[in-house]
Amino acid sequence: MKKKILYIIIIIIIGYSVYHYQDTKALNSIETQIEETNKIDFSKIDYFDWDELLILKPYQKINDIEKKYKVNLINADNSIEIYDKINSIIFLKNKQLIKQVNLSNKSGEIVFDNNPIKKESAIFILKKMKIKGYKNLYLKRFIQQTTK
Repeated sequence: MKKKILYIIIIIIIGYSVYHYQDTKALNSIETQIEETNKIDFSKIDYFDWDELLILKPYQKINDIEKKYKVNLINADNSIEIYDKINSIIFLKNKQLIKQVNLSNKSGEIVFDNNPIKKESAIFILKKMKIKGYKNLYLKRFIQQTTK
């Protein structure tokens, strides 16, 4: 009986620590920007302090990302490692996880390989591409906007 209680407490603690970093307000802001403007300006997500973000593709390993970019993602939701229907957006401050958003690929697949991205240059425009062999199916892709 004591073991069951201990397991329940551990599950609650782990669940809270992962949930704490998930951010539905940021997710809603991103989805609204996509629908209304056909772009995402991540710098408009300014109700918490962050300086960089990472965009993770399906099946990327959190540990590999931590090593490659020298960031601390200890409490990151690792759904991205096994689930191919999302992109994970990790907001960082001084290389530490601040917030995380798992954006459904229904909203658009973010195509970008140069992580991390500085807050001031984290603007993406929406580009629709038709996929051959599928009737009326479009894949939305985000290409980093280059401004000089």
